[in-house]
Amino acid sequence: MLAASAPAVPQHAPKVLPWVEKYRPKTVDDIAHQEEVVATLKGSIKSGNMPHLLMYGPPGTGKTTTALALCRALYGPDLFKARVLELNASDERGIAVVRTKVKNFAQRAIGTPSAATLASGHSCPPFKIIILDEADSMTKDAQTALRRTMEAYSKVRGRRASCC
Repeated sequence: MLAASAPAVPQHAPKVLPWVEKYRPKTVDDIAHQEEVVATLKGSIKSGNMPHLLMYGPPGTGKTTTALALCRALYGPDLFKARVLELNASDERGIAVVRTKVKNFAQRAIGTPSAATLASGHSCPPFKIIILDEADSMTKDAQTALRRTMEAYSKVRGRRASCC
C-alpha cells in the first residue's frame, strides 16, 4: 500500500512586507521632494561631520526613514547594527530603557572600522547614533537619565577597543 505524501512546501516562501516597508527609501538619494534636505545630508555624509539633528513634522513625513537612510550611508551594512540604536520612545519610554538599552549601547567603544569597510566608500565617522522616535513621549525621569547618559558617555569613542 502506498502512503499519501504531504504536498511540497516551498523552502523559501516570499516574505510578505507591508507596502510602506517595501517601498520605504533605503538611501538618501531615494528621498523624494526634499532636495535641499538631501543636499545638506549628502554634504554631511561626504565630510563625515554630522551635526546634532532634531527632525520634526507630522506623522508619516519620513523623519525616521531619513534618519535610517542617513545612518546606512554613513556606516554601511557592516557597521550599521554596531553603531545605530533605534528606539520607539512611545513604546519604550521609561527610565528602565534608558538605564539598560541606551546606557549599554553608549558604554560600548566603537573601535576602528576595517579596511574593507572604509574601502566600501562609507565615511564611518567615529561616533554612534541613537534614534529616539517619538522622543516627546518619554517620561521626565527618562529624559533626565538620558541627559546624564549623554554627558557621561560622550567621550567613549576615544577608548581603544576592538570593533564589534
